[in-house]
Parts: sequence; structure tokens; C-alpha cells
Amino acid sequence: MTISIYVLGAIFLSIALLTLLYIRLSRQIYNICLDKGNIELIVNEVRNRIYDANYVEKTVIRIIASQYLVPLSTIKAQDNLESLGFDSLDFCETIMQVENELFIQLDEYVIEQLTTVQDFIDHVNSVIIQKTFR
Repeated sequence: MTISIYVLGAIFLSIALLTLLYIRLSRQIYNICLDKGNIELIVNEVRNRIYDANYVEKTVIRIIASQYLVPLSTIKAQDNLESLGFDSLDFCETIMQVENELFIQLDEYVIEQLTTVQDFIDHVNSVIIQKTFR
């Protein structure tokens, strides 16, 4: 008789613990679902604060300078990409760095048409604007 009381107590305790765990997980899932809308607002706010034209220009020029190991001050927006010594492999690496740092995907067909650093910056800005306001 005493063994059955202990077994019933253990079963009752297990059910109570599982119920509490279920309630806690349900609240966490509810909070996550509730916060999903807020996350989108936060992402848009971060994009609006970070992705301004000056930030993009400085980022692109910094990446180009680091790729070619030249001082930032020597790269100007009017510079021709070929005059900087870009070959296709270097340019691909630069594009991947820009994409990774700014969380964007650049259009390969448009990139082939770019001739100056300013063209590159303008394309990056247009991709960011399209991504932000879609």
C-alpha cells in the first residue's frame, strides 16, 4: 500500500512539473511570436540609422583601400576602377566584402558595367534603398 502512494506521488509530481514546463515554454513561444513584429521594426530602424550615403561611401572606399593596400586618402570617387589595378579576381573579392559587410546582394550584370568608384558606390546605395523600402 505504501509503495502505491509513493508511485502515485511521483506520477503526480511528474505531471505537475511537465505542466509547469509546458506553461513556461508556451509563454516563451508566445513572447517570441509577439516580438517578431518588433524585430522587423528594429531591423528597419537600424537600416535607417546605419545605411546612409556617407556610411556606404566610406565603407566601399575603405574596403577598396584595404583590398589594394593603399591609403584611404588616395582613393577618390572619380577614380577609374581599372586605373586602381582591379582585375576580375580582386574585384570579386571586393564585391564579396561589400556584400558581407552591408548585408546586401549586388547584381553581377550591373557590376560588369561599372567604371568608376562612384558608379560602384551608387550601385551599392541603390541596392540598399531597394532592400530597405521593399
